Amino acid sequence: MDRNEFRDLMTHMEWADAQAWRAIRNLPSARSDERIKWLCHHSHLVQSIYLQAWRGDAFQLTEVTAYPDLAAIEAWARPYYPVVSAFADTVDESTFNQPVDFPWSAMIAEKFGKVLPATLSESVWQVASHSTYHRGQVATRIREIGGEPPLVDFLYWVWSGKPAPQW
Repeated sequence: MDRNEFRDLMTHMEWADAQAWRAIRNLPSARSDERIKWLCHHSHLVQSIYLQAWRGDAFQLTEVTAYPDLAAIEAWARPYYPVVSAFADTVDESTFNQPVDFPWSAMIAEKFGKVLPATLSESVWQVASHSTYHRGQVATRIREIGGEPPLVDFLYWVWSGKPAPQW
């Protein structure tokens, strides 16, 4: 991975998240859906905690119950994207192959066994794929409650000229 690939993954993630959030805002039944609320909070929490680990920040978690509604979760989540973009600009290419210290590794090891080190590059892919996974769950839920989820595939974004996110 290089800095441009990192930026592309994070820019696509923001674009796709913005598309999903727009679909949620445009579907009244989605705005009050507890499953969508949980999925959006969880996805953005994971994005946030990985960035904290990458930057060596103090580890901060939030609970979904701290947010009265989806609008509050969106307001909390949106500032992440310029911060991760700024971080991408500071990453030295050699650091992509360096292991990252994840504060939650011991918890995972306790539950699943040994945890091997993961690099910045590998964890960037984790964040992108994890976000895609949960965005797909949001899309399924939007369809279940009568909406039409947006097309947010990475190649669709590329074929569309890598448009900027439209919140």
